[in-house]
Amino acid sequence: MNHSKEKKNIDYSKTNIGVELECFVVQVDTFENATKEDSQKIFQTLLEKFNWKVKDEYKNEIHSVAKNINGIPVEIKLDVSYAIFEIANVSPCPNLESLEKMNIQALDEFRESLKENDMVIWPFGVAPASTGYLKLPTETSREIVNEEFYGTIQKIDDLTRLCHITSHQISLDIPFEKMLPAINAFYKNLGTIIEKFANSAAYMNGRLYKEGRYYWWLDAGPTLKRWRIPTFPEKEFETWNEFWTWIFDGLGFLMRNDVPYGFRNGTTFDGDKIKIHDLLRTRKVLAFGPDGKDVGLNLQKEDIEFLFSLSWIDFKPHFDFDQNYTLEEFLEYYDKKDLDGFFEKYCKHCWLEIRPCSPHLEENAMILPKYFYDIVQNLDQYIKEAKKISWKEAKIARDKAIGYTK
Repeated sequence: MNHSKEKKNIDYSKTNIGVELECFVVQVDTFENATKEDSQKIFQTLLEKFNWKVKDEYKNEIHSVAKNINGIPVEIKLDVSYAIFEIANVSPCPNLESLEKMNIQALDEFRESLKENDMVIWPFGVAPASTGYLKLPTETSREIVNEEFYGTIQKIDDLTRLCHITSHQISLDIPFEKMLPAINAFYKNLGTIIEKFANSAAYMNGRLYKEGRYYWWLDAGPTLKRWRIPTFPEKEFETWNEFWTWIFDGLGFLMRNDVPYGFRNGTTFDGDKIKIHDLLRTRKVLAFGPDGKDVGLNLQKEDIEFLFSLSWIDFKPHFDFDQNYTLEEFLEYYDKKDLDGFFEKYCKHCWLEIRPCSPHLEENAMILPKYFYDIVQNLDQYIKEAKKISWKEAKIARDKAIGYTK
C-alpha cells in the first residue's frame, strides 16, 4: 500500500489503514507451487468473471490486475514468484469497516478464481514446493538486487522444502512525534508478535524454523548480512539520526527511469560492496544496469526518498515530505548528523508498515488489522508498557520465537 498515491480523499486526521496479503498458491492435485501458466489462468479468470483490469504486463505475461472495490483501489499481483500472489489496497482505507469489506470481496473473488483453475491457497507454514524458487522474468530492482540472495538460498544444504515466505503486512498512520517511540515499542514486543502471528516456517538443515525468513537473513551468508533486512537493532533508538545510521549501513542501489542500477564491487571502497552511507558521502557511484554495462551516476534529489525506503525491516516507517527542500539542503543536514532536524522541518505525514506477520488467511484476514489498529488507538499506553521491557530481554524473546540460535 502507498499512502502517497491517490491522496485526494484521504483524511490524515484519522488512522488510515492498509494491508498486503501474500498467498502461496499450489495445485490441488499435486501440491506443487503454481507455474507461469497457472498464474496466467488465474488472472484470466479474474478478468473475465470478476471484471478486474490488467494493470501490469511484461512480455505478454500479466503480472498484476486492479479493481475499485467500494471506492478503494485494489491490486492483485505476483510477488517475485509465479506462486506468490499479493492482494493489497493501493491507497489506504479510512477505517476497519471499509478495509474488511474490501478484504472479503477481493479474497472471495481470488479464491473462486483459484478454484476454477484447480488451485488453492496453501494454508500451512511449510509448503511442499519442490520445483525451485521461481523468479519473475522482469527487469525489476527486486530481481537484480536479490540475485545473490536467492542464489545463496538455493545452495543451502538440506533445503528439502522451500520456505513459505508469504507475509501479511499492515500499514497504519502514526503521528510523527510518536513514530520513533512506536518503533522501539514494537521491537520490544517482537517476540510476542512472532509467537502470535508468524507462519513463514521453513525446514532447513534438520531444523524447523517458525519464521524462516530470519534464518535466511542471519545465516545464509556473510555478504547477505549487509542488507538491512529483518535483523534486530543493537540498541533502542533515541534519535532519527541513529535510526537512519543503522539503515544506511546496508547496501543500496539507485533507480533511473524505473530501471535499477546496482553498485559495482570494488570501486573506491576497499573492494567492499557500497553502502548507502558511501553514496551519500561521495555523491556519485559506479553502477551497472540490467545490461551489465558500467555507468557513472550522480546523486539526485529524487534518490533521497527512494533511499529512505530501501529497507525491509520488521517495522518500516514511510514518509511524505514537503518538496521544497533541495538535495544540497538534505546533504547539509546529513553531514551535520542532524536528520532529526530535516524530518521535523519537512515531514508532512508518516505511516508505519508492520511486517513480521504471516498468519493463515483461510481463517480470518482481519485478525492482524484489528490487532494492530487497536494498538495504535492506544499507542501511548503501549509505548509506556514497552518501556518496562529491556532491549536485551526483547532480543532474547525474538530469537526464541523464531527458533534461532548461533
